[in-house]
Amino acid sequence: IEHGGILPFVYEQIRIFRMQKGSRLLKFLSMGFDASISEICTTLICGGTLVLDFGIRKKSIRQIEKSIVNNKITHI
Repeated sequence: IEHGGILPFVYEQIRIFRMQKGSRLLKFLSMGFDASISEICTTLICGGTLVLDFGIRKKSIRQIEKSIVNNKITHI
Protein backbone atom coordinates (compact mmCIF):
# COMPACT_ATOMS: atom_id res chain seq x y z
CA ILE A 1 0.00 0.00 0.00
CA GLU A 2 1.34 3.40 -0.90
CA HIS A 3 1.59 5.91 1.92
CA GLY A 4 -1.10 8.04 0.28
CA GLY A 5 -3.64 5.30 0.88
CA ILE A 6 -3.34 5.25 4.66
CA LEU A 7 -5.33 8.40 5.44
CA PRO A 8 -8.47 7.51 3.45
CA PHE A 9 -8.27 4.04 5.00
CA VAL A 10 -7.99 5.45 8.54
CA TYR A 11 -10.79 7.99 8.03
CA GLU A 12 -13.07 5.25 6.72
CA GLN A 13 -12.31 3.08 9.75
CA ILE A 14 -13.06 6.02 12.06
CA ARG A 15 -16.42 6.43 10.33
CA ILE A 16 -17.28 2.71 10.35
CA PHE A 17 -16.21 2.19 13.98
CA ARG A 18 -17.95 5.46 15.00
CA MET A 19 -14.85 6.67 16.76
CA GLN A 20 -14.74 10.22 18.05
CA LYS A 21 -13.01 12.50 20.48
CA GLY A 22 -13.34 10.75 23.81
CA SER A 23 -13.13 7.24 22.35
CA ARG A 24 -10.84 4.97 24.33
CA LEU A 25 -9.21 2.11 22.45
CA LEU A 26 -7.44 -0.76 24.18
CA LYS A 27 -4.17 -1.37 22.32
CA PHE A 28 -4.36 -5.12 21.83
CA LEU A 29 -2.35 -6.02 18.73
CA SER A 30 1.40 -6.58 18.74
CA MET A 31 3.46 -3.65 17.42
CA GLY A 32 5.01 -6.12 14.96
CA PHE A 33 1.62 -6.72 13.33
CA ASP A 34 0.86 -4.25 10.53
CA ALA A 35 -2.78 -3.94 11.63
CA SER A 36 -1.56 -2.26 14.81
CA ILE A 37 -1.06 0.87 12.67
CA SER A 38 -4.85 0.97 12.34
CA GLU A 39 -5.30 0.88 16.12
CA ILE A 40 -2.83 3.68 16.64
CA CYS A 41 -3.79 5.97 13.74
CA THR A 42 -7.57 5.73 14.07
CA THR A 43 -7.42 6.48 17.77
CA LEU A 44 -5.02 9.40 17.63
CA ILE A 45 -6.44 11.02 14.48
CA CYS A 46 -10.00 11.03 15.87
CA GLY A 47 -8.75 12.60 19.11
CA GLY A 48 -9.24 9.49 21.19
CA THR A 49 -7.08 7.87 23.84
CA LEU A 50 -4.91 4.84 23.16
CA VAL A 51 -4.85 2.76 26.34
CA LEU A 52 -1.78 0.57 26.81
CA ASP A 53 -2.19 -2.44 29.07
CA PHE A 54 1.08 -4.30 28.76
CA GLY A 55 0.66 -8.05 28.98
CA ILE A 56 -3.06 -7.90 28.14
CA ARG A 57 -2.82 -10.95 25.88
CA LYS A 58 -1.52 -13.05 28.79
CA LYS A 59 -4.43 -12.18 31.07
CA SER A 60 -7.51 -14.28 31.71
CA ILE A 61 -10.86 -13.26 30.23
CA ARG A 62 -11.98 -11.97 33.64
CA GLN A 63 -8.82 -9.86 33.98
CA ILE A 64 -9.32 -8.44 30.46
CA GLU A 65 -12.95 -7.63 31.30
CA LYS A 66 -11.84 -5.86 34.48
CA SER A 67 -9.25 -3.86 32.51
CA ILE A 68 -11.91 -2.85 29.96
CA VAL A 69 -14.25 -1.63 32.70
CA ASN A 70 -11.54 0.08 34.80
CA ASN A 71 -10.09 1.90 31.77
CA LYS A 72 -13.52 2.84 30.36
CA ILE A 73 -12.65 1.24 27.01
CA THR A 74 -15.04 2.04 24.16
CA HIS A 75 -13.23 0.18 21.35
CA ILE A 76 -11.00 -2.86 20.95
